[in-house]
Amino acid sequence: MGAVLVLGIAGIYALQSQAKPTVSPNALPSLQDALRTVPSHDTPGEDVPGLPRPDGSVRTYYLVNGTVTTLIYTERTPVSDVRAELAQRLPVAGWVPAVDSSPLASGADSSLVHATYFNGQRVVQVQVFRSGSVTSTTFVLQEPPQH
Repeated sequence: MGAVLVLGIAGIYALQSQAKPTVSPNALPSLQDALRTVPSHDTPGEDVPGLPRPDGSVRTYYLVNGTVTTLIYTERTPVSDVRAELAQRLPVAGWVPAVDSSPLASGADSSLVHATYFNGQRVVQVQVFRSGSVTSTTFVLQEPPQH
């Protein structure tokens, strides 16, 4: 199945420092701001077809680095509600949880939840966490290389 991209927030920082964003760097918020705020409108970028974003969320971060796309959405919904929504919507969109991953639907309520999902050769790391009154959902999507 090929190599699996395993990135957490530290990996996003590393990608951010190496990346050549597809939008103007001045249009991108800092990663720290993207995790702590719920602005009134999406930051420049685009949603990934087939990857459901949480209902009512605002895109606060968008970065493409080769075959890796990082998206962050923020909202004021509790982690448990976002987790339940994505646990329902990801499989409907064709995403299957990794065998060694904790599915978003299981476990006690927590301020941090993460899972890995596959859709064919596509791999997405999903992290949902709460800081203060803001819930952030981070998707780090690895697309298969184009030949």
